[in-house]
Amino acid sequence: MPDETRYASSHLVAPGGQVWSGGRAIAPLFELLPGGAVVSLLPKAAPKPTDRVYEWIAANRSKVSRFVPARAKARADIVIADRQAAAA
Repeated sequence: MPDETRYASSHLVAPGGQVWSGGRAIAPLFELLPGGAVVSLLPKAAPKPTDRVYEWIAANRSKVSRFVPARAKARADIVIADRQAAAA
């Protein structure tokens, strides 16, 4: 995936190689989580509003990030650094 595409939104890649991006990745992501099949029904039923919510959150990530605990952000930084090192 070209960097420009990769950085444009979040992506979910299935083991078989199928890729979902942005709001369209929400339903398949929920399906992977315990108990998520029921939750995935909403984004499946309303993909356009899900895309709009995703786009709003992406455009306002600094504001939204205030609600993410510092420990969760620190853990995410470690996971990202580990994955970047493994990919290098």
